[in-house]
Amino acid sequence: MQENIRYRTIGAVFLMSVGVIVLPMLLDSPTRQSASEPVHKLYDQAQRAAEADSDAGSGVGFPIYDEVVPTSDVVEKVTQLRAKVDSKGFSTEPHRTLFGEPILTPVRQDSSVFAVQLATFVNLKNARVFREKLRAEGSAAFVSSFLDIGRGANKVEKVRYRVAVGPLLSHTDSDEMRDVLAKKYDVDAIVVDMTQ
Repeated sequence: MQENIRYRTIGAVFLMSVGVIVLPMLLDSPTRQSASEPVHKLYDQAQRAAEADSDAGSGVGFPIYDEVVPTSDVVEKVTQLRAKVDSKGFSTEPHRTLFGEPILTPVRQDSSVFAVQLATFVNLKNARVFREKLRAEGSAAFVSSFLDIGRGANKVEKVRYRVAVGPLLSHTDSDEMRDVLAKKYDVDAIVVDMTQ
């Protein structure tokens, strides 16, 4: 008995929902266009009126599509970007950082954003584990990948992964954080310049 009541209730709710949706659509009258004026003639009249307004200096009118879509320098920007990034996604500039990751370089006189570099890893998994450990303890840690080119006769390219904390806006604060983190994690931390 309970099951029949439930099915009837569900059916009634469904039918009412359909009625609420469909009934207004059936009763709504379609919009009517003037039979004496075809749509293209109305458009032509509106365009002539807009041109007259624009000639009169009001500036109101239909857009000229060549002017609406500005010329773009996207192709030029992509070409410039290709010159700065190699096929693996690393910068062709001396820092050789992976495109999109923070660039860590030695501190310069004009440096304004700093980071504390704690370690460099050969294995990305180890770098991520260390980064997560730092994050779990409240530090804003990140990994910055770079292409290391060997020295001397051994010029083999290898990807290395720096783990750092930042950004920091004060060199003094960076030095203090370096000292605290170096002692806490027993690493040779250094302060570096951070750019994007």
